[in-house]
Amino acid sequence: MLEIARDIKEKHFRRLYLLYGSEDYLRRQYRQKLLAALVPEEDTMNMTRFSGKEADVSAIISQAETLPFFAERRVILAEDTELFKKGSEELATYLKDLPDYLVLIFSEKEVDKRTRLFKAASKAGHAADFSPPDEKTLVRWIRSRFSEEGKQISGDAAMHLLSSVGTEMSLLDQEMQKLTAWCAGKESVTKGDIDTVCVSKTENRIFDMIRAITQHRRREALDLYYDLLALREPPMRILYLMFYEYNRLFQIGALSDEGVPQRDIASRLGIRPFAVSKAKEILPYYPQKKLKEILEFIAGLEEDMKQGRLDDKLCVELAITKLSEQE
Repeated sequence: MLEIARDIKEKHFRRLYLLYGSEDYLRRQYRQKLLAALVPEEDTMNMTRFSGKEADVSAIISQAETLPFFAERRVILAEDTELFKKGSEELATYLKDLPDYLVLIFSEKEVDKRTRLFKAASKAGHAADFSPPDEKTLVRWIRSRFSEEGKQISGDAAMHLLSSVGTEMSLLDQEMQKLTAWCAGKESVTKGDIDTVCVSKTENRIFDMIRAITQHRRREALDLYYDLLALREPPMRILYLMFYEYNRLFQIGALSDEGVPQRDIASRLGIRPFAVSKAKEILPYYPQKKLKEILEFIAGLEEDMKQGRLDDKLCVELAITKLSEQE
């Protein structure tokens, strides 16, 4: 990413850019920066777009071989073609000797680095990996974005935003825009502002519900459940997510008992480190034996629900009532 930014700043462009990775927001941002720097928006003669996995390699090459019309360069953007996932010998061969006037931009969610095409693209230009940033990077980005708007946000509040909204940058961007408007006239963004304005993911509401159950706050847990129903979450999905959260607690507890560090636990389970931190807040209430009993209890309720022996809405209410009982 830094290399692309430097190329744009110095106006010294390579013949090929391959933007790849699952962080769509960042890929879109850098794609637009490249296009804005390379070709005027009104110049439709020297800019060609290809999109989708049906994109034809021969057509891409044909356009690449067409001289620019009264311009310095011809720009081709190819998105989501899956060419770098399945490979293309024809395109890999062509990339060995690209015309001086050409700038090829590929934007792909998935690539196979073992293919000849990926290796040829990396050699012909620059391949930039747009994988999801880690939490520290996202916190810096959040704080920087608010700073640009003349507002401050603490590191704790930025982490609270991540915990509430998730780590998808496009969704974070939308929520930060809403927060900026909400906090007009204020110098800082607080956790309270985030709780008031931002949409909390269903998984976060489920975890909050489990935390209330853990602390025997039955009324609060039921209110959270009714909120989810009001948001049209099916009871079956809510029960499934309860099982998922308790099962994740069980896995985190087992790995913690083995002495596995928090970051390694996150890596093994494919979750964010802050999710492990949240889980560890309530793990002291749950010995592994108790968690196993809870999982068996929820699995039994799910079977009753599927077989029609219990009403689905009542089934989740029963789970919350039973699990929040004082022992």
